[in-house]
Amino acid sequence: MDAKYCVAATGYQLNSDEVNCSLPTTRSTKKWHFFAPKVHDFVWAADPDYVHKVYTRTNGQILNFYYQENEKTENWKLLPKIIDTALVFIEKNFGPYPYKSYSFIQGGDGGMEYPMATLITGNRKLNSLVGVSIHELMHSWYQMLLATDEAEFPWMDEGFASYAEYETEQHLKRLNLIPEEKPDDIQFKSSIEAYRKLALSGVEENLKTHADHYHTNYAYGNASYVKGALTLVQLEYLLGKEVVRNSLLEYYWTWRFKHPDDVDFFRIVEKQANVELDWFYEYWIESTKTVDYAIDTIYKVDKNETLLSIERIDLFPMPMEVNVETIDGQNILYYIPLDLMRGSKKFVDKKVIQCKPWHWVKTNYSLNLEIPLHKIKAITLDPTNQLVDIDPSNNQIILKE
Repeated sequence: MDAKYCVAATGYQLNSDEVNCSLPTTRSTKKWHFFAPKVHDFVWAADPDYVHKVYTRTNGQILNFYYQENEKTENWKLLPKIIDTALVFIEKNFGPYPYKSYSFIQGGDGGMEYPMATLITGNRKLNSLVGVSIHELMHSWYQMLLATDEAEFPWMDEGFASYAEYETEQHLKRLNLIPEEKPDDIQFKSSIEAYRKLALSGVEENLKTHADHYHTNYAYGNASYVKGALTLVQLEYLLGKEVVRNSLLEYYWTWRFKHPDDVDFFRIVEKQANVELDWFYEYWIESTKTVDYAIDTIYKVDKNETLLSIERIDLFPMPMEVNVETIDGQNILYYIPLDLMRGSKKFVDKKVIQCKPWHWVKTNYSLNLEIPLHKIKAITLDPTNQLVDIDPSNNQIILKE
């Protein structure tokens, strides 16, 4: 390479003592030698104006930052410590980063992931820079280590990276590391709203669609990034966050560097939760059927009991969580399993009243509440707002203001 250029690339530079970005030379060219183990792609970039900043983590890993140092890239100076903190959370929840280094390189037209490196545009506000950096970094897990065919399973690539990006950013916000950004009250709210819009648009295509074969970019983008991420959110709704996190770690250790597919992932989750998920796979992955539940009727049985009727409007069956708020301030959670699961969600930190399973072909379910009607203030389906119900407007009834 022409000697005036600084070069950044996938892998470890093996001759940095001879050639680096700050070392002057009288030669007209420099030879850069990089080596990368166990990768399926690579990137290199060159710029005469790059500065090369090095951040060494406590475990010895090196974070490289290559960028043009000017007033438009001031936030890059804040990035190393934020990424270091993010990696502590990431490795705990999604598995260790197995290489000795990773490089953030200014370049490209947005953010583009590669093994051991990413290209990122330079002129960004800090929250934008952090968000795209974490998203591209998460591709080191999804799609680099867990190297699914990203054309056949784009939702396992962009979707899982988007899920991990969101969870990591929420962690950083709780630590006040992203200025003026607070954690969301409702997790994945914007993603769920985007999915509802897609589901009602009439152009949604199922997640088995090959990336090259979507009819519209809108359907492809929302399926891959949004619905892909919500796959894990819906599994959390079905099984709990702890089960999903344990599944992602088991998935990492079982399948890294081995090119798993979607069935491999779902089998890991089934084993972790001791449930059956073939039905969920068929509805969520192989179809575009939607979830829509509603409170149907509520009436007094006697002075001590109330009967609640819940309706399944659309074809996609799911277990149901029902919160009953009483006039004296109590919140009582009822859990209705789905018989197709052959098991149920385990509630670790909540007291729950377990109900008989909902038979999946039935469109209505009668729930007997051992609470007098006059003592009920409100009833809410899906109180955590994590279910991808396409019409949540009929999920709550308020009896007393």
